[in-house]
Amino acid sequence: MSTKTSDRVIELLELFGSDENGWTVERAAERLGISVSNAYRYFRTLSSGGYIVGVGAGRYVLGPAVMKLDRLMRLSDPLIRTARPEMRKIVATAPPYSVAILCRLYKGQVICIHDELILPPQLSFSYERGLPMPLWRGAASKAVMAHLPTKVIHGLWAAHGEEMLDTGLGPGWDKVKASLRVLRDRDAVTTNRELGTPTRGVAAPIFNNGQVIGSIGLVLLVDQIGFDDPDLETTIAAAARRISSSLDDDTS
Repeated sequence: MSTKTSDRVIELLELFGSDENGWTVERAAERLGISVSNAYRYFRTLSSGGYIVGVGAGRYVLGPAVMKLDRLMRLSDPLIRTARPEMRKIVATAPPYSVAILCRLYKGQVICIHDELILPPQLSFSYERGLPMPLWRGAASKAVMAHLPTKVIHGLWAAHGEEMLDTGLGPGWDKVKASLRVLRDRDAVTTNRELGTPTRGVAAPIFNNGQVIGSIGLVLLVDQIGFDDPDLETTIAAAARRISSSLDDDTS
């Protein structure tokens, strides 16, 4: 498979995260700007591997092979393996209806790759596993963004400056830099109601060989009685440092 073809197959697979109703060969070909015959060939490749499945009327959706990869990632990713026991400790002593989340930096966003939760069925939280989130909204994202290179942050601000206004980072590039400098100097980041839900987030960055790769955090209801911000920030930050240290040991 040529590099160009493999890139096209990946682009096609990523389309399936943008429309929950699925894709037909014709629609995908039009979106990707390729011939229907090539699109059909790529569909056949993904379908034969179980990465997409037909659901009628020529439509395809993501298939069971994606879930298999998800499970394998959760078993093999050293970040998840290292963070899981730390997350369980955090949740065990957290207020009711809390969620410990682990996020990884992904294509200019953060994505939750594991969670440990004690939520009742009627409650939900914004950092769903597998859902990319912007780097400027929420504690788990800001904990990562604050430690990115200035050039990367400036690019995000240039593209999404207006979206950052209601998250306390703007207005203006100088204010963004100053706000992130404050967050960078803290052990952990705390935010309230930034994701449209009545929740509070506390998160700390995770590093590997000096580079930020993700964050660990806790999401809980904003009106938790007896909630102590400084103590929880200290707990989350300590867990993040232990995870970072363990990852460095594994790669040294």
